[in-house]
Amino acid sequence: MRLSTGELGVVSALHEDTKQRPIVRVIRTSEGQLLPQPYEVDLKRQLDLMICGVGSDKLGKLLVGQPEQTERRLNKVFHLV
Repeated sequence: MRLSTGELGVVSALHEDTKQRPIVRVIRTSEGQLLPQPYEVDLKRQLDLMICGVGSDKLGKLLVGQPEQTERRLNKVFHLV
């Protein structure tokens, strides 16, 4: 998933009471560089950060799976359950 900072990460844990604000392990910088030391952010505690994308980068390229596939969305609505 992409955070509002542009960094990329994966969900590492969920809170039972606020599943829409998970703990995210940040693995890439906003420029796409792999971090040598990933770190975790708790979105429940860091309210200034938000999830702004799931499954694709800023250009619509899939983050998981085959890199040559692209996905175009005009209206982005994400629901985390």
